[in-house]
Amino acid sequence: MLIGGLAENATKHLFLSWGWATAKDEQDIGYDLFVQPDSEQFKGQRFLVQVKGTLIENRGHVTAPVRKKRLLQYLDNPHPIFIVRVTADGALYWLHAQPWARSNRARLKGEGKISVRMDVNQRLEDRESFVAYLAKIFTPTEARQGALAELAQRRGELLSSIDPRLSVGVSTEAGSETYTFLAAEGGFSVPIEMVLRDAADAAAMDEAVKYGLPVSLDLDGMKVSGSPLFSELELDQLQPAKVDIIRNGRIGVVTLFAGLRPLVSAPSMEISVDAYYGHGGATMRSRRLTPAVFELRVDLSEGPPKTNFSLGLDLAQLCNGPLALAPSLAEFGAWAGASLEAGGFILGTSYSRHRTTWPLSSRDSRTPKVLRLIRDLHRLQQIARHFDSDFSIDDETQLKGEDVKTIEIFYDVLNGEKVVVGMPELRVDGIEHFPDHEADGTYFCKVNHSIRVADTVIGTIPLHIELLNYDRIDNTSDGTMLLRSQVGSSATIEEADSAEHDLHLVNGQGPLSS
Repeated sequence: MLIGGLAENATKHLFLSWGWATAKDEQDIGYDLFVQPDSEQFKGQRFLVQVKGTLIENRGHVTAPVRKKRLLQYLDNPHPIFIVRVTADGALYWLHAQPWARSNRARLKGEGKISVRMDVNQRLEDRESFVAYLAKIFTPTEARQGALAELAQRRGELLSSIDPRLSVGVSTEAGSETYTFLAAEGGFSVPIEMVLRDAADAAAMDEAVKYGLPVSLDLDGMKVSGSPLFSELELDQLQPAKVDIIRNGRIGVVTLFAGLRPLVSAPSMEISVDAYYGHGGATMRSRRLTPAVFELRVDLSEGPPKTNFSLGLDLAQLCNGPLALAPSLAEFGAWAGASLEAGGFILGTSYSRHRTTWPLSSRDSRTPKVLRLIRDLHRLQQIARHFDSDFSIDDETQLKGEDVKTIEIFYDVLNGEKVVVGMPELRVDGIEHFPDHEADGTYFCKVNHSIRVADTVIGTIPLHIELLNYDRIDNTSDGTMLLRSQVGSSATIEEADSAEHDLHLVNGQGPLSS
């Protein structure tokens, strides 16, 4: 007791020598001194001091014995509490008790005392350093860098102490607290009651449970029971909530081979996927690293496994610049075109050596439609690249039937083919000695044709047009000429070296169709 009194007096006189108001606690409720530092600097802020004296000198390290319950009590005190250790040589060492107790909470369980190791560099006689520390902790919360993260951490530590089976992470969103709960051990379960908004949300939740999928839902009501922690947070009362079920999928690769036989030369495409496993099935879903949108579900809940396959195209990934530069479309499009020609494709995964054949004829009609769209966009990309065009698409772009026909015709023409087209009539205004040549109802002409898709000109191509068995009607009054098809007529176009005349052949509305 004498040693403690001497240590307490030494500490008190040091504070008084600095001109700080210092009072002694006469009730012994966990601290010895009540200190108000320089009022001009700290504006009435105060702290508490627990003094520990010892006859042992500093021999390289200094410790102080403190009751575990006392340290837990300090955590609930709104004032900063400092432990001061006074050694036999008269040196005073200080430690901020609450941060130490928070970081060592797991060691404070049970009865008895714990040895608190002091920092030998924190000498109370060093007034400048101690005052600098006080200035840091007495800075208003809103003015302190990192204060929000610190408060969230402390709030999480406090909540985690309520139920040892759970640890809690705290953050804020839109002015409200959000919580992340982690079970300390496996096998922990709690009853959850959820009131879903509609049948669609109910189906989404069922699928999340059955196939192991992540899901995010806004609920009309939710409550969680089975822990005092949930009661503390009032989560055991039914209230509106947003629930996110987070799943970490197993990363893998799906490979799609064009054709119904596993040929090594078949065009193929790799898609990065996440695999999820639920109570009644499994799902593989594309990771959206490419425009390919892929999902394969396997239902294992009843009888033999049932599979449901879907394939789509993420147009958003193609809308970030010229279509000619869109990544991954070439590989996707080449595979889609080859799969359509072969009537199906083969699916293999990195999870298993087993491969599944998917004939298009026995599947829903949506997959062939998607494949045709991918093929047509790939062809359109190649046409745009040929003309070095900055043609682009957006979310509102729609390819109409006439656009698809245009893509099909000029993709073949630019590949050097002579394409048969439907041309009911060809009207020429004000051009003398046109077409370039005729013989027995056969006409040849060269024109510059503007390729137009989605109301946008991609490029201009010189065409050689051959019309067989066409009837020619001249109008001498205005100098126009009309070539009209009749029974047995045919028309072909192919790319020419050059042309002198400009003429737009309208696809679908006028004289040009395949």
